Amino acid sequence: MPNNRARRFADTEVFLLHEIAAHFDHRAKATSLDAHGLTYSEFLLLLAVREMPDASQTLVAQTFDFSPSTVSQRVARLASRGLLTQRRDETNRRVVHLRLTGTGETLLSEVYDELSSRASAVFDVLGDRRAEFRAALVTVCEVLQHTPHAR
Repeated sequence: MPNNRARRFADTEVFLLHEIAAHFDHRAKATSLDAHGLTYSEFLLLLAVREMPDASQTLVAQTFDFSPSTVSQRVARLASRGLLTQRRDETNRRVVHLRLTGTGETLLSEVYDELSSRASAVFDVLGDRRAEFRAALVTVCEVLQHTPHAR
């Protein structure tokens, strides 16, 4: 009986999404992130800073549901590598704003392009259904963002 239950779970959307995410996480680490000395959370942090210029560390932490201390540690490491800068807010000295440096932007673009190219090749198997698949994923993400108990 346990075998049937496990088999049913392996057919669920949740398990299938986990398999997809695990595949991309593993491949990203093995092919791009390690080669550039980045963790996945550091990559996400750099992406957030690019998408939200001058964002505060607090906003970045909230965006990815990271603890403030995790963001602070990652920021310190990335700043020491010259990939981003920190600037204290002039009106509230407790707030730290982040910006990518030229080196950070170059590295992020390179890693992003590598990962995007690999992901695109995988999703090309969907052919004409790719846009429909993406739309379905966007819908699921929107539902999760507006469902308090989902997080």
